[in-house]
Amino acid sequence: VNCEISEPQAVKLEVFSIKGEQMFNATIPVEGTSIDYKINLGNFTPGMYFVKISEKKGIVVKRFLVKR
Repeated sequence: VNCEISEPQAVKLEVFSIKGEQMFNATIPVEGTSIDYKINLGNFTPGMYFVKISEKKGIVVKRFLVKR
């Protein structure tokens, strides 16, 4: 996950399947204004997913595709 945020803070990361099932959930501290966080997708089945990044100033949702 790569994303810019407004200020250093704890950020909530969530990954959802296309059906809305939560697949991953973590709160990570970010010391700067850039997130560079790796999520292990090894147990994800191929398909479309969404990552939701929640910070103090708002929410960013990005989609991604898992291929095999």
